[in-house]
Amino acid sequence: MALVSVSLAGVSKLGYWRFLLADTAGCTIWAAAYLLLGRIFYRQVDSVIALLGLFGRRAGLVVLILISLYISAKYIQRWWFLRNLRVNRITAQEALALMDNGEAITIFDLRHPAEVEREGMKIAGATVLRPDQLGSVSHKIPEGQQIILYCT
Repeated sequence: MALVSVSLAGVSKLGYWRFLLADTAGCTIWAAAYLLLGRIFYRQVDSVIALLGLFGRRAGLVVLILISLYISAKYIQRWWFLRNLRVNRITAQEALALMDNGEAITIFDLRHPAEVEREGMKIAGATVLRPDQLGSVSHKIPEGQQIILYCT
């Protein structure tokens, strides 16, 4: 929040002293909230620390295992996400060769219409669509046909 609040204060032309007052009030409320939580739950914190003292190394080992499992799960999640981002790519020459060989392919040009107009070039045989329109035409594509999506 600190990074955003300074930027927003500048954009909204908030005065220096007024910003300083609001920032100080926010810091005070933030610190007071944690102090209040500590005051309310101090007995529970003491009992948790005492309980951890009873278990000693076993509790530390369990915590380390849980942290390791969490980090491993996040790594696997990241790996899976990056794996799904990798898609088969095709060059323009390969697409042209497929068309010349008479293979059944459907080409969708997903560029913004303004970009197509600015470049002044369209892909031969391509259907120009917005990305959100893909779902509405998916049922019209014959099963087993290769699909090429062109986007920038």
